[in-house]
Amino acid sequence: MYSIILVEDDSMQREVLKTMILSTYSSIKIYEADSESTALDIIKNNDINMFLIDISLKDSSGLDLAMKIRNMTKYEFTQLVFLTTHVDYMLQAFKQTHCYDYILKPYDKHMVQVMLNKLINKDIYDLNNENNELDKVEDKELVIKIRNGIFVRAKIKNILFIEVNGRNCEVNTFDGVYTYSNISLKKILQLINHEDIIQSQHLNK
Repeated sequence: MYSIILVEDDSMQREVLKTMILSTYSSIKIYEADSESTALDIIKNNDINMFLIDISLKDSSGLDLAMKIRNMTKYEFTQLVFLTTHVDYMLQAFKQTHCYDYILKPYDKHMVQVMLNKLINKDIYDLNNENNELDKVEDKELVIKIRNGIFVRAKIKNILFIEVNGRNCEVNTFDGVYTYSNISLKKILQLINHEDIIQSQHLNK
């Protein structure tokens, strides 16, 4: 499951942003932290796909927390977004922590959704590409976008066949049928990139 940690010491602001995220991405796991120490404990014990960090935490600097996260090998390039009331420190933030974007307070729902769509879809694309490089690996997976904000993983070895249905592709597996929304057969075959799954040709009699 795609996961986000929301590090914000203002409980009301944290709840507002959490509600905005879940209104679009209902299947996302959201971890909450109101301090650096709580955040680090969650981060070290879970796999996080995106960090949303208040740049001005009461007990520490969001920049300091971001630097500690970047010093963890597995989070060196993970999506990191700052929450801020102004943009004065954003240039420093971009240079020091390689953050991907920032969200201004008070939060605008449309802007939050646009930014998250961009970053989450990039993560899913990168994850599929990473899987493509692992040819013949037993646990290779395809991340399927069922609809906005809803993603499932299907093991390549469990795929029986894929059928085109309009603008969607129905991925038939041993575990069930998953409809990948708005994707061509050519594109989904590129994402799978496995020699055991090929496109069949219809012959006209």
